[in-house]
Amino acid sequence: MIGCLPLDDAFNMEVLEARERATGTGLEIAVGGGLSAVAVLVGTSLMGSGDFATPFLIMATGYLVSTLIYWKVFRPLEISERDAKKAAPEQEPAPKLASAD
Repeated sequence: MIGCLPLDDAFNMEVLEARERATGTGLEIAVGGGLSAVAVLVGTSLMGSGDFATPFLIMATGYLVSTLIYWKVFRPLEISERDAKKAAPEQEPAPKLASAD
């Protein structure tokens, strides 16, 4: 899912400590590569046998589940930020001083 890369990068940079970033990124790439390899093997065997619907349904289900997980995790953060902005009073800009020109 290319669309989640900005969230993933933000998570890696903001949440993980500097010494954990390389390990986290390495594990993420390794697991993602392994899952991709398994998916390619399963998908090509299904498509080779003439079944084109099952790989599509598996992929669509994966996208739906991942979207719901991101919504569940990050939506409360968005709501709390919005509520914090509403609760904070607007500050008027400081008046500009007259120049001595």
